[in-house]
Amino acid sequence: MKRLNQLKGIKKQGGWISIEMNMSNLVYGVLSIAAISLGVAMLSNASSNALTSGHRQIVDNVRDNYKNTSTTTGLNNTVGVSLKVAPPPWMSGTASIVNNLNGAVTIATATISVTGDAFTVAEAGLNGDQCRDFVNDIFPEAYTITVGSTTVKAAGATVSNPATIGTACGSATNTVTPRYTRQ
Repeated sequence: MKRLNQLKGIKKQGGWISIEMNMSNLVYGVLSIAAISLGVAMLSNASSNALTSGHRQIVDNVRDNYKNTSTTTGLNNTVGVSLKVAPPPWMSGTASIVNNLNGAVTIATATISVTGDAFTVAEAGLNGDQCRDFVNDIFPEAYTITVGSTTVKAAGATVSNPATIGTACGSATNTVTPRYTRQ
């Protein structure tokens, strides 16, 4: 009886016990890691999409500005900035174009059959994943594509080679130079 009276005097403790706390911390940790991973993937996709979108804007604007000319001779970054071919946040000063990845963009006259019948828009500062995504995004529109000094799309190619693109984009920082027809 004495023992029963002692037990009645003990109040039931509220709150979480150690095992419950550890389990809830584990669940929160797993959910946090999943959310961070998803967020990083979304940011990477957003950067790649912005790069492709800005690049296509440059290509479309160059083609629009040169549609009634016989050549792109003289086309360079200074001309590109004066014609406002790039997204406004990418242009700085009178001749500098920097993409959303802080890499230099270089616009130049190029040749396919005769001098000035094409142009290039080189994008620098792409890591391996961004390089692969970008090359695959622009593959259908570009006449040729080089990554560094490796040709990943030859003239007239309609099918890409993932192994060639993967190897060429293997550097920590890549420059992708697609060549486009004037029209």
